[in-house]
Amino acid sequence: MTALSGAGEGLLLGLSASGQCLAVCVPALAPLVVARAESGGRPWRDVLVFLAGRALGYAVVGAVFIAVGSRADWEGLGSRLAGVSMIILGLLVALYAVQVNLPELRMCSLLSRWRFPEACPAAFGLLVGLSPCPPLLLLGVSLAQAGPGLAAAGLGLAFLVGTSAPLLAAALLGLPGVASRISGVVRASAAVAGLWFAARGVAALTH
Repeated sequence: MTALSGAGEGLLLGLSASGQCLAVCVPALAPLVVARAESGGRPWRDVLVFLAGRALGYAVVGAVFIAVGSRADWEGLGSRLAGVSMIILGLLVALYAVQVNLPELRMCSLLSRWRFPEACPAAFGLLVGLSPCPPLLLLGVSLAQAGPGLAAAGLGLAFLVGTSAPLLAAALLGLPGVASRISGVVRASAAVAGLWFAARGVAALTH
């Protein structure tokens, strides 16, 4: 596999997985973007930091796949990693939901003092990246076959581009006219999203 063919394969795989990425990433990303917009911040920043965290998660997963190679039980390894990551993500999203909906609580003031809201975009992105989906597992198999080198680098970077491009549109949720209209729904759904992520994690571990 050459670097060019690896990049082409990774881009096609990433684009084909973009719908699934939106379904997983938007429930975690939307509350961050809307809350940032309401506080007068820049929603683009949260989106880019989220994507950077997810890229780091992908890099960790890819490095593990390359290191373990053909000896890995891909499905079992992916399920365990996804389960743990999703449970942690669910707890953090639920905690963030409490932060934005009930800021008067003493716990929320402590979280703000510890800069919990500022850390959420990177943490949410990292945990999503550490939760292998079927397309990412396919990428892992290809990375293991390619081994260390330019081909694997092109494969991984192109996959990241293909899955990230649609998520950039999430910043549009932070436009003033949009954020004010959907704020109530997004705030209420954040707690549900946290429970949904945690339930997915438990299901992955008990599958």
